[in-house]
Amino acid sequence: MDHRSVFIALRQSPDWKSLTYADFEKQTVEFCRLIMRPTDFTWRVVKLWDDTFSASFFATRQRMKEIAQANLAAIVDVRIVHSARLAEIKVQAQDIVCFVDDDDWFHPNLGSPLRQMDLEDVDAVFWDHCFFGREEGAGLMVQPASSSLVYTNNYAVTGSCLSKLGIEAVEQHWIATESLKNTRFQHIPGNWGMTNKHPASTVMLEKVLADDFSGRALAAAVDSFIQRTEDALADVPPAFSWAERSMQEAIAFYRQLRTTAKLDAR
Repeated sequence: MDHRSVFIALRQSPDWKSLTYADFEKQTVEFCRLIMRPTDFTWRVVKLWDDTFSASFFATRQRMKEIAQANLAAIVDVRIVHSARLAEIKVQAQDIVCFVDDDDWFHPNLGSPLRQMDLEDVDAVFWDHCFFGREEGAGLMVQPASSSLVYTNNYAVTGSCLSKLGIEAVEQHWIATESLKNTRFQHIPGNWGMTNKHPASTVMLEKVLADDFSGRALAAAVDSFIQRTEDALADVPPAFSWAERSMQEAIAFYRQLRTTAKLDAR
């Protein structure tokens, strides 16, 4: 099916470079509602981060976004669009749409298996999910694919499924898990995407600060991330070699960020 288009749809993402505290405070209420968190959660985290490190939260997220953008630019034969524009684009029934956050990564040849597979009687596809970082455990790990739970960038839907269910039903992975329960899934072997669970990612922040909302806990989380991911990079399995440069750049940034910790967080 070489004539099939493969779309990568970017979820909501602020312009971190030009974002001001005032603008972020307005935007974060709606974002927290979307991800089902207390409406002041991300705002409190930003203030804590900037009280802890000289490198701001916005600068940190911008660097993670730049690494992800370089990854996206290397993907062969796909169309990259903002998810908000999907309604304007003529996505055909046989096309396929993947979704991704602004800090996560895809295999540069992701489009190849998605174009070649037979999608007759298929609504959605999924693949094993790779985690880089996280709050604990191995710095690089794989969660076997399951049609009962999709993750941030380990699934895609056909154009016909998108048309039938609507963008809002499939754009966010926790909503897609419910929306796609009764649809026809197909599994693709291999590691085609990786979630960058770095210390400034929302889920990781929520977990590491749950019992101790402090700069010391934040700095300790960065230390743990650096140690565990450096251990993982010491022996990267061939299946993950495509993401090695992105992983190295993320670690390098956080290693430098750690040196900017203010005295009370060291």
